[in-house]
Amino acid sequence: MVKRSFLSLEGITKRYGRHAALDSVDVEIARGDFVTLLGPSGSGKSTALMAIAGFVLPEEGRITFDGTDITRVPPERRGFGVVFQGYALFPHMTVAANIAYPLEVRGESRAAIDQKVRRVLDLVQLLGMEERRPSMLSGGQQQRVAIARALVYEPPLLLLDEPLSALDRKLRGELQAGLKALHARLGTTFVNVTHDQEEALGLSTKVVLLSRGRVAQQGSPGEIYDRPRTAFVADFIGNANVLALDGMSQTQHGWVGQAGTSTLRLLPLHPVAAGGKAMVAIRQEAIGLGAPPAWDCDAIEGTVIDVERIGPVVRVLFDGADAGLLRLSMPATVETPTSGTATHAWWRVADAVHVLDERS
Repeated sequence: MVKRSFLSLEGITKRYGRHAALDSVDVEIARGDFVTLLGPSGSGKSTALMAIAGFVLPEEGRITFDGTDITRVPPERRGFGVVFQGYALFPHMTVAANIAYPLEVRGESRAAIDQKVRRVLDLVQLLGMEERRPSMLSGGQQQRVAIARALVYEPPLLLLDEPLSALDRKLRGELQAGLKALHARLGTTFVNVTHDQEEALGLSTKVVLLSRGRVAQQGSPGEIYDRPRTAFVADFIGNANVLALDGMSQTQHGWVGQAGTSTLRLLPLHPVAAGGKAMVAIRQEAIGLGAPPAWDCDAIEGTVIDVERIGPVVRVLFDGADAGLLRLSMPATVETPTSGTATHAWWRVADAVHVLDERS
C-alpha cells in the first residue's frame, strides 16, 4: 500500500547570491516516516530542513504539509518541533522548566503541563532529573531534554538538525538506538539532518542524499546502499570501489568492458553504448581474495599492499595495476594475506552495480 504524501517539497530553489543552496529539490515524505537528509558539507541538507521549518524562504517552488501550502507560513504558525545542534536549553531553568516552557507560552493549565512534562520525561528516560539544570547533565542527557521540549506539545512533525554530531561515538550510537525506539513508540514523522552515513542508514525509513543543492538519490536505506544510481552515491554511501570500463561490447552472455587489461562483465541498469564507457561500483565487503570460486565471478590480478585490522574488521588495500586500487573489508576471522602477496581480488558479477557519472 502506497502511503499518501504528508510533507512535500516541490521544485524548491534557494539562492544566496549566485550560489544555489537548493536547486529544484523534490522530496515526498509520508506520515510516520523517519526521513534523513544526508550529504557532505554544502550539499543543502540544512537549508532544506530550515525551509521546512520556515526559517528559510525559497525563491521558487512550494512546500505543502498535509495538503496545505505552507511555503510562506511563518515558523511559529507551522507548529513543528525543532531540535537544534546546540540544544538551545535555558541554563537558568531546571529540566522540567525547560520542557514546560513551550506549554506555558501556549497558556496551558498547570495540571496539564505537569502531566505532559512527566509523560515526555518518561519517553526520553529522564524521570528523576526534573530539578537538575543543564550544566548538571551530560551531553546525551541535554540532547534528550531538547528532544523532550520539542515533543511535549505533540507536534505533527519533528525536525532534527544534526542533534548527535557533538557527541562521542559510543554515546552517539546509544542515542541513535534511543531515537529510533522513540520514533517507533510515537509514530510521529521525523526529518533528520546528518552527514553521518551510518546514522542515516541505521535510523531512517527513507534517505534523501543531496549533492551540490540537488537530490542525488532518495529511497529506502537498502535501495540507496544496494542500488546506488551514480558514482557519487556509491562512494558517499559506504565508500564503494568505482571502476571505469572502456570499450564496452555486447556478447551472447551480456556486456563486457576493459578495466586496464582486465575484462569485466556488466549487468546494465542504465543505457550502454557499444565502444563507449561505463562505470561499475563494488562494495568493499563484496570482494574476496584468492582464486575466484565460481563461473559467475570476475577477478583482477594484483598485489596486497596494506592490511589494517580495526577491531573485528580487516581492511585491505589491493593494487590491481592498470585496473586501479581496490579497498576490501572482511571479518577478522577470515585468513588474510600479508602485504606483498600476489593474488586475485574477485567478486560476483551480480554484486557489481552499474552506476552513472554523477554529472549525468
